[in-house]
Amino acid sequence: MKQKLVLLLSSILFVGLFANNSFGQDDQTVYVTRTGAKYHRVTCSYLRQSSIPMKLSEAVNYYGPCSRCHPPVLNN
Repeated sequence: MKQKLVLLLSSILFVGLFANNSFGQDDQTVYVTRTGAKYHRVTCSYLRQSSIPMKLSEAVNYYGPCSRCHPPVLNN
């Protein structure tokens, strides 16, 4: 019973992670710095000094994706 519960919860988490990256990408929040030219994931180590939240759809117009954290990109 415990194994089935762990498997079920793991499956839900796994699907949730991929669903977040596939649907509604332009509504995702990414982060930029005051002086940088790239946008980042919230977990990126380059965001130590500053992190300004921004919608992905807006960020792609002014910034490029970070090569370290590989944030989402819009598929047009």
